[in-house]
Amino acid sequence: KKYPFAYEIGKVGMEKIEELVGRAASEAETSYLAVYFELMMRKDQNKEKEIAIVCNTGKGTAALMKQQITQVLGNNINLKTYTEEEYQQTNLSNYFAVFTTVPLKNVDKKVPLIRITNLFNNEWLHSEWERVKKVNQLHFENVSFIFTKVSPDISYKAQLTSMIESMTYLDMIDKNFQKRIFNREDQQTTVFSNGVAFPHAINFGSKKIIFHLGVLEKNPIENDDIEFIFMVGIPDQMNDKVESELLQLYDYMLSIISNSQKANELHQINNSEEFSKWVRKEVF
Repeated sequence: KKYPFAYEIGKVGMEKIEELVGRAASEAETSYLAVYFELMMRKDQNKEKEIAIVCNTGKGTAALMKQQITQVLGNNINLKTYTEEEYQQTNLSNYFAVFTTVPLKNVDKKVPLIRITNLFNNEWLHSEWERVKKVNQLHFENVSFIFTKVSPDISYKAQLTSMIESMTYLDMIDKNFQKRIFNREDQQTTVFSNGVAFPHAINFGSKKIIFHLGVLEKNPIENDDIEFIFMVGIPDQMNDKVESELLQLYDYMLSIISNSQKANELHQINNSEEFSKWVRKEVF
């Protein structure tokens, strides 16, 4: 109901998958596929980005900057140039990014600033642009992160109970959250074959997404063992911004664990504070 177009694409894709693997798909599998199609379509939306350029060396240099930035970033951007005096009278907070040849003061910290020191270094300019896109995509302002080292020597339900107890202690979840988690697991397990478990349930009374990462010690012999538990408390009321962050969070964490180096870094983390710092370092 939420993503009708993506769902129709998902059904077409699932028909081909059913043909290839020789079995019928469940409704849940088609729905999960629809979510991934929605993620891909959102990534491919070519919304024009507003970019500000602050330059103190004249119109000729400003024009050269516009030409160089367009060459590196493509035509799907709208460039606006300001002098050093003009920017101080302008609200730059609505721009996707700001390129500048001078240090800027009193600019919203959420606005990515790119200080240009070498206009003709395309490789550097491109890498800075990729960093800015990542910052804009992943703010996670509506996500509370929590981290737990989980014992591999107890049952999966015991592992979930241990994680939920720490969330209860921190007063992050409602009193029936555990019941909803286990009801979902009883209906259909959220343990996947790639070593990831994804238990999730509605969390009533919370305005924020709760993302609790449980990390288990690796066992090189048991390849099917759970390595990561993504426990998510989803607010019962979500606006578009919170929902967008939830989709970004799923996509981001799945991309992280598919990277062996990043997955190994997660195994070195010991507590929630370290995890929050790690996420912030990865994002920003």
